Amino acid sequence: MNAKTFAIIALSGAGLALGPGCGETQPTGETGPGLAIAVAPLSLPGVTDACYALTIFAGADPTTGAVVWTKPHVCASQYGDGAGAIAYVGTCDASGGGASSVRVVVEDICQGGACPATPGGATSIPTSTWHNPCAGPDGCVKTATCSADADTPVSFDLTVARTATQGFFDVAVSFDDIFCSAKLDCERDGGPLELLFDPATGERGQTAVVGLACTAGPSADTWLYYDNLVLRCYDAGDTLIGEWPYDPSLGPGNVGAGAAPFVFQTAVYRTTEQIGAVSSWNVAFGLHPADMPGRCVLSTRATASDGALTGNSTADGAVYPYIQWEVELSSAAGTLSCTSHELDQAGSGVTTEYARTGSETFTHGMEASSAPTVASVGRTMCGATIASLDGLASFAVSPEGVTARIASEQSPFYTLPAGLELGDCCGDPCCDGP
Repeated sequence: MNAKTFAIIALSGAGLALGPGCGETQPTGETGPGLAIAVAPLSLPGVTDACYALTIFAGADPTTGAVVWTKPHVCASQYGDGAGAIAYVGTCDASGGGASSVRVVVEDICQGGACPATPGGATSIPTSTWHNPCAGPDGCVKTATCSADADTPVSFDLTVARTATQGFFDVAVSFDDIFCSAKLDCERDGGPLELLFDPATGERGQTAVVGLACTAGPSADTWLYYDNLVLRCYDAGDTLIGEWPYDPSLGPGNVGAGAAPFVFQTAVYRTTEQIGAVSSWNVAFGLHPADMPGRCVLSTRATASDGALTGNSTADGAVYPYIQWEVELSSAAGTLSCTSHELDQAGSGVTTEYARTGSETFTHGMEASSAPTVASVGRTMCGATIASLDGLASFAVSPEGVTARIASEQSPFYTLPAGLELGDCCGDPCCDGP
């Protein structure tokens, strides 16, 4: 084995972040070139120590590559600044082309002193109050080339989501310096939630509400992001009957039944409160339970940021939290099985997840303001915000297809033929080949 070097760094804003650099290194006692691993100070409130397990594999696939070395319990109190930063030096394997895999597992985050030898001790921050972005055994893995006579930096960019309770939140999840709550409700006080008016009867009917609320603080620049909300139904053999996407950038207010045959009305609500600067983006579905064609599931994703995400996308390679809804509305045809689904409660289908590779793009984004407006991926200058369309056509791109909109009227979602993509259009359709 040829011993060469990598440099692995972890940085942090208000969470964990791994990025390039070396920091202060500590010798391992090995001779020859080494792998320099550093973790920058954590700025999570109250953190006094953090521990990581480090493993280097020969080859690009850690599931098949031999372990070059592994080191558990690498803690800031012993290998760093005593507040979350570490530095460690080890070797990598330059044989076989030099492809190697680097795995980081976050073992423990502590306050009030150094982390204990075994996670879960007196100083350990309870794991129920934070979501581990690099949990064992798989952790977070990146590949790099172990080059002869050269140091190769390997960058990890992590953010830790921590739970919190605020006066107006049921459950709050911290995204960096942002607190969010989310849920899906089909009932109220143990009975059906009847909110939207059914045009056929003029009476309120069964309603499912998808709720999202976030704040980055009174003086911060809070942004919320959503994908389309998709309803999918399956028959008794779990074969897909149909899927119907809904655009949360429509509205605000009632925006029609959409395409799903069991939906009688939808509505979108976007607000920013003056107290606490909490912004919410909620979508309601009026449902006819008797018309449910089978097992039906509502799916979508959302996230938040302090400041706009470039192109509605998380940073490439960043480990960034988002909220996932994967909620069963009906368990069989002609039924409604959804109840109250709170964030990160067992079996709720509303969960905190992490984007771990590449970048994640969300179709729609909203900047918090007294009159929130929405910008969608693919909309050009004439349709950057819904409020300013002035009768011109605009187009949006999503995983569910391309839509066209004139004022408040929007087309269905269309899949472009292979080889065509939406160009920079304004007013006239313009689908150009690559």
